[in-house]
Amino acid sequence: MRRGGLGEIPFTHAYPEIWIMEAADEERARRIVVEFEQTPSSPDTARCAACGEMNPPAFEICWRCGNTLR
Repeated sequence: MRRGGLGEIPFTHAYPEIWIMEAADEERARRIVVEFEQTPSSPDTARCAACGEMNPPAFEICWRCGNTLR
């Protein structure tokens, strides 16, 4: 089974990007990036009710079985 992009795209080509269309939005975009970078990550994991697999806190769907976590 092939999974899109897995091992096919250099990681430097898959970095998140912010494109600013209007120069007036640059300062707001910079504030959003700084706020995002300062947000602490949660060490808590979520256990899937269907299969019991532990998932990272940002996941909404179990990586193992596809069940909704929230």
